[in-house]
Amino acid sequence: MKKTLPLTKYINVPDTAHILYLYNKKEIYLKNLMAYIKAGIYHHHHIMIIENASVYVEAGKLIRQLFSKEEQKLISYIDNDTFYNNHGNFISHNIVEHFGKILSPLRNDHISVRTWANVQWRNQENIEAELAAHEKVADCSIKDMGIMSVCSYSSSSISASLETRLMQSHEFLMTDEEFVLSPLYGNFVNH
Repeated sequence: MKKTLPLTKYINVPDTAHILYLYNKKEIYLKNLMAYIKAGIYHHHHIMIIENASVYVEAGKLIRQLFSKEEQKLISYIDNDTFYNNHGNFISHNIVEHFGKILSPLRNDHISVRTWANVQWRNQENIEAELAAHEKVADCSIKDMGIMSVCSYSSSSISASLETRLMQSHEFLMTDEEFVLSPLYGNFVNH
């Protein structure tokens, strides 16, 4: 039986969960991010937030209000544009390699990790195929690394086709209002 961990105060998921979060409302998004951080801190997990600067500024204000200096040490921030587009374009193998290097010291110290990533990309040819391929690789990597990961996408920034493909590589689907098992998980179809 898989070990479960709290995603938030009210929801438990397997400790190696890969969660797709399709959001619409910024204020609810921020509340969900804070609930995720709070659950992680409660369980002494290191929380890696890969987010755009404007959202992190808002989250940072709440983090400083809600958590002690010691608890804040469990949170690290990486700018999502830099993280995902470090080589100019969104290139999956570079991102996964970089992610592994960032996590390596934590994993070597046997620290439990949860990540929250607001996936960012620039306009480039075949980006939907690249994103879908990246999430398939990420799903395997997350399981291998034994971490919990939320991958967030603005619902208004992706096509219905990409949404379907993303549900195939995430075991769970989260929206501003719901959290369910992805009905398409593992149903990989080549596009």
